[in-house]
This record gives sequence, structure tokens and C-alpha cells, in this order.
Amino acid sequence: MELEPTLSPRFIVYIRNYLMDRGIDPEPIFNECNIPSDSEEEYVYPIPLYKVANLFEAAVKHSNNPCVGLNMAQQYHY
Repeated sequence: MELEPTLSPRFIVYIRNYLMDRGIDPEPIFNECNIPSDSEEEYVYPIPLYKVANLFEAAVKHSNNPCVGLNMAQQYHY
């Protein structure tokens, strides 16, 4: 049995919040990655690593900030 690497579903919320804090609509970015961005949805299942990586890459592209992950970690808030 081969296991697929996954990350916490909270990463989806962190990225969505990061984008919204910068006035960037997350909906088209999440759609591009085939990930629901509904802020009311509670994510319960781990997200495949490749989907989170794709979401980070799309966030970089749409925000024109190659340091999205670093900035997100530095400015983390609930």
C-alpha cells in the first residue's frame, strides 16, 4: 500500500486568510486549483500535498509575491 503525503486542512484556511488580508479574492485562485474556498466549510480531511503546493504556487502568481509562505508564517494570526 502506497501512502500519499498530506498536510493539515488548516493550510487551506491559512492561505485563504492570507489572500483576503491583502484584498485578493481567493475564489478564482482556489477554483484554479480545484479546491473549495467556502469560508464556512470546515475542512476535516487531510489535503494531498500536491494540492497545497499548487495552491501556494497560484497564490504566489496572483499576489506577485514569491515569499507568500514566509510572509504567511511571519504574519500568522487566528
